[in-house]
Amino acid sequence: METKKKLQNRINGLKSNCSYMLNRYIEQFKENTKLKEEIKKLKRRKWNKKSKYLKMEQKTKLKNECNKERDKDNPYEIWKTPDGSWEWRVLKKWQIDDDKPFARWMVAVKSPYTYGSFDIGDEYVKNIKEVGNKVK
Repeated sequence: METKKKLQNRINGLKSNCSYMLNRYIEQFKENTKLKEEIKKLKRRKWNKKSKYLKMEQKTKLKNECNKERDKDNPYEIWKTPDGSWEWRVLKKWQIDDDKPFARWMVAVKSPYTYGSFDIGDEYVKNIKEVGNKVK
């Protein structure tokens, strides 16, 4: 008899434990579905063209002020090495953020190898900033 009671108590304990765990999982599932629904609503708002959120994002979007190519006599910036042997004149910036790993500029370069004239081409910003100092 005692073993039967012990088994019955054990079964009842397991049932209550299982029901507790089941209720807990149901609550978590409901919370997750609510969060998923809210995320879906926000995504719909973000991509809706008539939405205020999209209009606000468009207003805060930065414009590249150095996107138009200039002449080498009127550059956006001038960079030089400390000894003055190399000079880079920034004629155009391809992106706003110069700290990106592959950010590049259109530059006119004057070096000992160009014999006093300028060569025009693209250069990674990282290479210029490593050896040069901004003059203008």
